[in-house]
Amino acid sequence: MKSVWFKDNVCSNYKLQIKRFRDYFVANGMKEAKTPEEADMLFIGTCSAFDILEEESLQDLRDANKLENKQIIAYGCLTTFDEEGVKAIHKGK
Repeated sequence: MKSVWFKDNVCSNYKLQIKRFRDYFVANGMKEAKTPEEADMLFIGTCSAFDILEEESLQDLRDANKLENKQIIAYGCLTTFDEEGVKAIHKGK
């Protein structure tokens, strides 16, 4: 069974979206993984509200990219406000 893991370093608006993503994937047969290492798909929430949250989000993407054979999806405000910065680190979706 395929599995998905969520990193939700995001505001309350995006936390609602995470819940919707989670509900969708579970309803369609995916298991929620407890760690990124055991997941097939990683959803990395990003934030650009403060410099420290932006750097943490970028580090989350760097860490995810070190894992092999993972589908990585970045979402959240950082993907909109610093699209080029995210693309420089993240080669996924």
